Amino acid sequence: MICEKCGKELPENETVCSCMSEDVAAEQTETIETVAEETVEPAVDMQELGAPVSVVVRGKRGKARVVIGIVALVLMVATLVVSLLSPVLILGEWKVNQTIPTGATADLQVESTMVFAPSGESTWTDTLVNYKEVGYPEEGSKIENQFTYAVTGDKLALTMAGGEQQAEQKLEVFFSINPGQLSYWPEGGSPRTVYDYYRSGIFYPSMYLWLAAFILLVLGVLLLAIPGKKHEITVREDEEEIEEMVEETFEEAAEEVVEEVTETIEETTAE
Repeated sequence: MICEKCGKELPENETVCSCMSEDVAAEQTETIETVAEETVEPAVDMQELGAPVSVVVRGKRGKARVVIGIVALVLMVATLVVSLLSPVLILGEWKVNQTIPTGATADLQVESTMVFAPSGESTWTDTLVNYKEVGYPEEGSKIENQFTYAVTGDKLALTMAGGEQQAEQKLEVFFSINPGQLSYWPEGGSPRTVYDYYRSGIFYPSMYLWLAAFILLVLGVLLLAIPGKKHEITVREDEEEIEEMVEETFEEAAEEVVEEVTETIEETTAE
């Protein structure tokens, strides 16, 4: 018998040509794949593929914090400048110990003290320390004068109020000052009297301003240098990666179904 499709002579006892069997097998395989694509669902948990991922990021510095930091630094500079001005440096108590020759057995040992108050008042005191040695009465060993003062440039103006029998006295001297020493002299330049700052406590007035400036500096640097707060943001994995994983899983599942169906058909045909 001759096959009408390929013209090949069929063996005895066979009515179907092998070429027809290949076509049938191909049609069956195509049908199986179609069924697999329509029925197989990927065994993938989408929530696992798109599992939340925590990312820690820092937020931006707030505008208010930046402004406060800049203001703190500006105030720090201003505080330092003010602390070095003469009207501030002069505040407090200044002392000097002097030895005044007398030509006698003992020289005079005098302790001079100047106190400048923020109110503009000043007290000048001269104390004879060795009054007993030189034979001076105790009640007359201390002289105290009250002044009002004003600082103008490199000049110190002193005014002593007058009494009923004494007119107001004014004195103007040149002076220079730093945190630890004050000196003054008359217009001619001599003699120059040098006083050392007397610190009864831990700080003298300018030191308080320096401490305030340091605090402002630390505050300004912290506000401007430290980044914003940490924020934990939850994101999901990349969508393209998820799609690729789903496709791979789907293809593997479909291939398994095709193999199982094909094996079943072959076993049935063989029987």
